[in-house]
Amino acid sequence: RRFLVGGDTGRAFQEEITRQARRRGIPVLFPLMDLEDQAALHFTDVWGNFRDSIVAASRRYQSEAILAGRLYRRQDGEWEGRWTLYSDAEPRFWSASAESLATVVAAGIDSSADSLARRFAQRAGGVAGQRVLLSVSAVHELKDYARVLGYLESIDAVERLQVARIEGDKVLFRLNLRGDGKGLRQAIAFGGALAPEIGMDGAAPGMDRQHEAVLTYRLLQ
Repeated sequence: RRFLVGGDTGRAFQEEITRQARRRGIPVLFPLMDLEDQAALHFTDVWGNFRDSIVAASRRYQSEAILAGRLYRRQDGEWEGRWTLYSDAEPRFWSASAESLATVVAAGIDSSADSLARRFAQRAGGVAGQRVLLSVSAVHELKDYARVLGYLESIDAVERLQVARIEGDKVLFRLNLRGDGKGLRQAIAFGGALAPEIGMDGAAPGMDRQHEAVLTYRLLQ
């Protein structure tokens, strides 16, 4: 049976996609598949990956990016997924196959999250570089420290970093950015490794607020 996932249809697929997206910190909104959606978009539009129809039908949701996926089970029992991310002038394409649906969905979500993180980092590239302080808590072991360090170094928006202080389970990094802090925050939001600390005022003890902004995050285990 072929169907479009959304509304009350394809709940198992929605749950798996939501679970994988939450792992990467990506908010997901499925189409309502009400009368308006049904009139604007058909199964053949998505299966054929007709960009104009998909983008037009998605405008009502005012999303910054659109992920179109085609999932099906092959005769050999394996799942196959073909993914297209519409977020700028050029769409991005991925495909994956595996025995489990979770693996195929994870491949699509991970590739999308990585692409969006790079996009937000590049968007800030034309802005004069900014210095920020970034505090990361829940760094309990050496492997946690190595993980945070490697993750920050992998972000395109980060030009250079150094450790300013280690205090308890918190590490304070000084970052030189290629753009402004917005590009960094957007990249981190889509990365799924760090979560913003709720209720923090952004102050770093002993640091001069006049010269550097402070971002406060917690390492997700």
